[in-house]
Amino acid sequence: MKKHMNRGIALLMAAALAAGLAGCANGSGNTSGSETPDKSASEKDPIEIVLWHPASFMYGDGNQNPEDTFAGQKIAEYEKAHNVKITIVSQPQDNFDNLFKAANMAKNGPDAVWLWTGSMTADYAPFLVSLNDYLTEEDMAGHFGWNLASEDYDETKNIYGIPFTSYTYVMYYNKALFAQAGLTENDVPKTWDSFMDVCEKLKGAGITPFVCGAKDGYIAQWGISALMSTMLGNDTSLVTSGNPLAGSAFDQAAVLWSQLGENGYINKNALSFEANGEALTEFLNGKGAMYLNSDWVADSVADTLGDDAGFFPFPAADPDNPNSGYNYAGAGCNICAVNYSEHIDETVAFIKYMTSAEFETGYCNEGGYLPNCTTIDIDAMTVSDVKKDMYSLLKSGENSIQVDLLPLNAFNTLVRNGSLLTMGEMSPEEFVKLIDEELANAD
Repeated sequence: MKKHMNRGIALLMAAALAAGLAGCANGSGNTSGSETPDKSASEKDPIEIVLWHPASFMYGDGNQNPEDTFAGQKIAEYEKAHNVKITIVSQPQDNFDNLFKAANMAKNGPDAVWLWTGSMTADYAPFLVSLNDYLTEEDMAGHFGWNLASEDYDETKNIYGIPFTSYTYVMYYNKALFAQAGLTENDVPKTWDSFMDVCEKLKGAGITPFVCGAKDGYIAQWGISALMSTMLGNDTSLVTSGNPLAGSAFDQAAVLWSQLGENGYINKNALSFEANGEALTEFLNGKGAMYLNSDWVADSVADTLGDDAGFFPFPAADPDNPNSGYNYAGAGCNICAVNYSEHIDETVAFIKYMTSAEFETGYCNEGGYLPNCTTIDIDAMTVSDVKKDMYSLLKSGENSIQVDLLPLNAFNTLVRNGSLLTMGEMSPEEFVKLIDEELANAD
């Protein structure tokens, strides 16, 4: 994509030129004192930049004073250096959409806004600044997940936000339980077929292969999306087109995922467990050998299992697929500028600082998050070793999400019925049919 001169730089150049011309005029011999000279830049009232977020942006652990946190200190430094006032407003997450929509219609909303990636950013595109003229090739190369900040999920079109923080889903495993089944680290599966082989060996040793919480349905979302990422890579057109899914990669992923329940590789009480609740506890208590979840449970797993804790990238559906190395991972959010702001250049400049390697390193170190910026030196990170390993995976691999981008009704149908598919109590054919019916109704 062709990039133009950063408009913030252009603005500074113009200001510098104007200042130079003003200096020449002041030296013309007029000493009457009848004109009041303009204030210097440092004397002018600061420009206020308001940032909204859906109850996500926190200073430290959320219980500290801003001035006692990395983010608070760095923002204060930025305010002083750029003569701006950054006002951060936490809006309630459950009512954020309504508040932001109303503010956009009245054009009295924030200057910058923190939006979830994908459909939420796309929905508000008419009110967001296209950042294409502000972004350099270096900016683009230093982050991932641009497609989910872009028009039609295509980063060669308008880009409406800069990705900030990230997450990844991995398969956690208990090394001690692997050893009981005669499995070593060399047996850690890289493909779905080898994953099935490992599950069978664990089952044969009397060990539950896969601890699952299927009560809330999210486990099917994670599993199918992870499989599709290794099939389709960063091409999200299948799930965003609204076309039928029968016979597609989605259908194939559903067939593979259903094998867990059909083969008895899942804990029998999974339907009474939530993925982020009882299922995690079950895994931490050694009641199963593997567990699928995101990086936010990584420290709990490492702290509880100690040397027996391990993780590996989700197994590829087909090792010969050119996308087999893709991780199920995405940006945590997009930081966007609102196009009716009176201070767009200053707002974008702050967003670029906030998503810089310098700021994101400290922010993620303090909060224990994974950065999105891929130019951060791992030695500069103070998060746990397991989080560093996950960040290395994000830096070295390709990252994608899939079913998260389905139209809302189709996505909700997937989640509602995903538990039955996971447990082998609904056929893949019926599962895909229900989702296709929702897609047809959307038309």
